[in-house]
Amino acid sequence: MKKINVGIIGLGGAARIGHIPWYILNPYTRIKSISDVDSSRINYVREMYHIENSFTDYTKILEDDEIDAVSICTPVHTHKEITIAAAENGKHILVEKPMARDVKECYDMISATEKNDVLLMVGFMKRFNPGFQYIKEILDREEIGSPHYFDVHWSLYDVKHAEGFRYKAYTGGGVFQDHGSHYIDILRWWSKSEIHEVTAEFNIMVDGREVEDHGVVLLRFKNGAIATLETSRVGLEHPIYRLYERGQIYTTGGSISFSSPDWTSFELPEINLFNGKQWKTIKMLKKGREKPDHYMFKREIDHFVNCIVNNVEPAVNGYDGLKAIEVINAAYISSFEKRKVKLPLNRSFEIDEKMFRSMPRFNL
Repeated sequence: MKKINVGIIGLGGAARIGHIPWYILNPYTRIKSISDVDSSRINYVREMYHIENSFTDYTKILEDDEIDAVSICTPVHTHKEITIAAAENGKHILVEKPMARDVKECYDMISATEKNDVLLMVGFMKRFNPGFQYIKEILDREEIGSPHYFDVHWSLYDVKHAEGFRYKAYTGGGVFQDHGSHYIDILRWWSKSEIHEVTAEFNIMVDGREVEDHGVVLLRFKNGAIATLETSRVGLEHPIYRLYERGQIYTTGGSISFSSPDWTSFELPEINLFNGKQWKTIKMLKKGREKPDHYMFKREIDHFVNCIVNNVEPAVNGYDGLKAIEVINAAYISSFEKRKVKLPLNRSFEIDEKMFRSMPRFNL
């Protein structure tokens, strides 16, 4: 079988940790070209992995008829432009989360991929985490009843930085857009229900930041379940991983607690299960070291490749990415306008970066 030629657009941490190594390990793929606006990143990746072609202009990858698929690992405000161009050039697309800045951008991206008959997958790698898949299986089997409350906290402690794109209004959101998007997707998946009402409170804690670095969001699902999501760059720091990610699930017959390691770690989540009478600790076993078959990014890339080879719809498609962005946009509306926001939003809704000028700030 002819190998699938892949292009990597954007060579930041997501690409170097979550995409490039696993395409190289996959027997059906070859990374033919890489692109980044930073030539030092290009040189580092090219020399480490002996990549054939490299460009500072990503359109050179899209113009190559031999490229079959691309991973888009650039900042979120560029996703729409690159995705549409990739689709128009006939490339299958894995775009990192968050999918886009707003609902309209998501629909434009979906429309372009459907019109050009190419696959669109969104990089919610947590769907491929064996620990989170185990929780999904427990909930689906209703071993401890049905889930009615989810409580998730994802934090780190950083009070120094304000220059990166994730702190700028043009990116369309702050830490909730960044981290919250993952758990919006996971909670939809776990609950098997859509979110229909959003209430949010945000703060900017560090001078110089234009978007929230702390926030709490309350979600109401169509089936009646409730969730709270806290995301923070000024919260608890894990003593080992720095990022501190944990949560709990209340069910009608018990509960589940989980703590997940840093996204760069090959370790698996700690999971505890309460059946209404006693607690049970779930031991998740790793599979391999040099080729960690349990690692969520590897499993995500393998899934994307399998979808291309067998022409099947990805488990996490553009509409899943859209649902997350819709909740994120609703959360910002809720915070700015001091009200509950019901979904769905108008499909033409656009984020205006001027909105973030009214983001609340904590005053000592």
